[in-house]
Amino acid sequence: MLIPPLCIGDNFLRMVLMKRFRPFLYWVLAIFLLVGLFYPWVGLAALLCMTAPVAVAFYRGRYWCGNFCPRGSLFDQVISKVSLKRPIPGWMRTNTFRYFALAVIMTLFSVQVFWAWGDWAAVGGVFLRVIFLTTIVGVLLGITFNQRTWCAAVCPMGTLANLAAKSKR
Repeated sequence: MLIPPLCIGDNFLRMVLMKRFRPFLYWVLAIFLLVGLFYPWVGLAALLCMTAPVAVAFYRGRYWCGNFCPRGSLFDQVISKVSLKRPIPGWMRTNTFRYFALAVIMTLFSVQVFWAWGDWAAVGGVFLRVIFLTTIVGVLLGITFNQRTWCAAVCPMGTLANLAAKSKR
């Protein structure tokens, strides 16, 4: 029986995505931030990268984080080359720290969105600012410790994705 080319399977699709596209996903982040300087409403597109990891986690765990996250690609492809590759401190790997980081980041984000509400360019600007600042923090953590320190210890979407993955079990 002949199998249509579109039904090749998950492994083939994963291989193509991982080998061909994933190494360049960090350019999506760079272009997003650059375009956002001139068109702040573009920041609203960040909703995709904020909801996708959580939505995917209900089905495939933190699959998004390791395969499609543009920031993760930046850390793996660029920051890994300059990272000191030190172990992540134990206190940063605790649930207490992760939930504290989630609460602080989401509170600061929510307050800014509240004050910008009604002006879509301003709301988009909030997304851009938060992504820019958290990327800077992630880069500094990635250089100081392991390149994926942000992902493993701080990322609010990763924390929510982890909770979603646990809830499906």
